[in-house]
Amino acid sequence: MSLGRVPLDQLLLRSLDRRLTGALVLTDEDGAESVVELLGGLPGRVLVPDEHARLGEILLDRGYVTAEELAAALALPGSLLGEALVAVGAADEATIKRALVVQVLNRMSRLFGLPSAATWCFFANDARFAGMPPGARVDPLRALAAGLTAHEPDPRRVDAVLALLADAPLVLRSDARVDRFGFQGDSLAVATLILAKQPTFEGLLASAVAAPHACRRVVYLLAATRFLQQGERARTAPLPTPSSPGLPSTDGDDPPSTLGPRRLSRLQLKRVAVSRVGAPDSASGPADDALLGDMSAVDAPPTAPASAPASAPAPNSSVAPPESALSTAELHDRIAYHLGRAEPQQAHVLCELATQRDPDDLAARSHGLWTRSLLPRPDLKVLTLELDDILLVLPELVAARHYRGMLRRRLGQEPAARQDFERVLLLEPSHGGARAQLAEIMAPLSSTRR
Repeated sequence: MSLGRVPLDQLLLRSLDRRLTGALVLTDEDGAESVVELLGGLPGRVLVPDEHARLGEILLDRGYVTAEELAAALALPGSLLGEALVAVGAADEATIKRALVVQVLNRMSRLFGLPSAATWCFFANDARFAGMPPGARVDPLRALAAGLTAHEPDPRRVDAVLALLADAPLVLRSDARVDRFGFQGDSLAVATLILAKQPTFEGLLASAVAAPHACRRVVYLLAATRFLQQGERARTAPLPTPSSPGLPSTDGDDPPSTLGPRRLSRLQLKRVAVSRVGAPDSASGPADDALLGDMSAVDAPPTAPASAPASAPAPNSSVAPPESALSTAELHDRIAYHLGRAEPQQAHVLCELATQRDPDDLAARSHGLWTRSLLPRPDLKVLTLELDDILLVLPELVAARHYRGMLRRRLGQEPAARQDFERVLLLEPSHGGARAQLAEIMAPLSSTRR
């Protein structure tokens, strides 16, 4: 499939929609391949044929290390550069992580410059990154903004989006987190004006807050990612009251655009609903249909037709469980009841039901990950990574942060667990579980000081 037919910005959004894990392989006209690792829809490591944006160069250019420190680290036999720099005391792990984020963004930005004739192919659960050190997962919206800033989007697609907006005011959704794009300079000025004034697109241009191409790009990004309200609601929406600098409040009644798969938008191509059974066989070759498939089927469980109600039982079950008649609030109460009685299996079934009913219910997803950790032979590292993904979207979700702290303790990551529990107590000072865990972590430290 060529980028002319499905461009890279749409591939990133679709991978986020479907929370894909695997490898997105891009091949230019000369046959050179670049590979983007996707982890639950988030870009991770990016392999390029010419080693563009090497880690050592980034660290050196940004003044994080000196040439002498870099040479000393490179001289260490059998060590990865990041590990070697930490070993010689030239950098800490946080600095290496920041540099890895810059590397991913730089490499992703260059991929946006590939010609439309370049081809792409997606391999689900690809193993080519196995054995490599973990990279830095980057918010795809930030990668999208960086790429389209370096290489302007196709003007025909931008014109089509702007035509749909017509003369409606540019109203950001009440839960839109514009900081996810990492806007700077002109782009930040445009987003700030939209947040404060809700102009029409023509009014935005007339304000001369930035060059027309910057206004077009930012509005296209906000519309394509469905951060803008549409239709009559956009015309009647009140000005937002920021709950934090540069961000709208979160007290609106819209379904969160950043929580789980984004719903279909009229700004996207019309798709025909199709039923999907099971997942693509990653061992048999490319799984391009994972990116080309109907987006309206994203929220359906793999064994249920996309057109079936979210609360309907799977076709393989002859009798619906009695819990299917419960409301969402009652489901959450029942989950808490079973967790309190140390009945993870029963709680997990209810978590699965709540998640099928509402894929945007990140609290149910968090409970489900915790219950999985209580079942036999859990993969705690994978469960922790999935909680990382939830907190990347909703960092203030107390349940997810508390569960991640618990899993980190079980993995022996006490300092990281301590940070999670401290954050939980900042968000919810009466949280007894976090307070007890923090006391256990701090007890050995107190005795050591004595």
